[in-house]
Amino acid sequence: MDYNKIYIAQVEDNGNRDSAHFGRLKVRILNNSTFSKTITAKCIMSFGGNNSGIFGNVTPGQRVLVTQVCVSEGVGLKHPSMGGTKIPAEDVYEWFWIGVVPEPHVIEDKSSDPPENRLTSSIPDAEDMYHTTNIPNRTVIKNTVGHKLVLADKTIRSNNSVTQEDYAQLRTNSNKQIKLDAGTGKDHDRIVIADEHGNKIIINSTPENKPGPNSILMECIGNIHALTHKGEIDITAGKESKSNISVTNRGSGNIHIQSSYGDVTVKAQKEISLQCNNVIVDASSSVTVNAVDDVTVNATDVTVNASNDATVIADKNLTLEGGVNVDITAGAIMTLKASRINMDQA
Repeated sequence: MDYNKIYIAQVEDNGNRDSAHFGRLKVRILNNSTFSKTITAKCIMSFGGNNSGIFGNVTPGQRVLVTQVCVSEGVGLKHPSMGGTKIPAEDVYEWFWIGVVPEPHVIEDKSSDPPENRLTSSIPDAEDMYHTTNIPNRTVIKNTVGHKLVLADKTIRSNNSVTQEDYAQLRTNSNKQIKLDAGTGKDHDRIVIADEHGNKIIINSTPENKPGPNSILMECIGNIHALTHKGEIDITAGKESKSNISVTNRGSGNIHIQSSYGDVTVKAQKEISLQCNNVIVDASSSVTVNAVDDVTVNATDVTVNASNDATVIADKNLTLEGGVNVDITAGAIMTLKASRINMDQA
């Protein structure tokens, strides 16, 4: 028996089933009368051990390379009944599978009319891997259901421009992905977390991509919720910023700002501007307006309703002026108190 040969074998039906979880395969060596029976081949990994390494499923029907490896070298043994004569012992060999043979397979090409069968590569993502150069430019780890890790390094030259693909991408078969992109050119030099529906978070480094360099873009089709159970939420634009902070609702819903147990403070170094059709202030207790200088209310109609008291105090002058009429009505008592009250009729 020649132990120096490597053979091509085919994985049997259910040949990838291993109750001991050792990565063994049941295979049948092809085109060889010496090994006509099914053999069990152990697994070899390029690195690892102690629950580490790279390992994946090999499907039944797939062809693999197998060889016999000497696992114990025979030594001479002394047999007492023969006066200590050495009996030669045989070397112990075991079968190992050392790799998969990715042979072309037939698929139906539906792009032709009528559809026809054609040979295609079994290399994972072969079309993308060999694209434009016919030289492999990616490292791909892909399992049988389509989840994969892609390490890409390729230079694309077109129309006097150069794009460098340089990324690591983890992607599921449903197109959920995390992409760490260190390439150059548009749509590169960024980190992308995305799903198949268009929901995404993009950390962008280059000025060629929106919304600009050193930026973060969050986009989703549905809701965005931010919740902290015990901490704070702080949104701050630094002193170096000269841009605006905008909260915009382009839909038909409302914008609510609510504090269940504390205060709401709106503070500006300059002006606070409210621009709308109506301004409604509802308070279960008091409404207080304090101004160092003037308080001015300009409107076609001004209505102040108080179920109890309404008090307006001015240390200097108090002016009520209406373009047509000024009506002051009291259900009970009205008190006007001043050192001097002037009533002029036009």
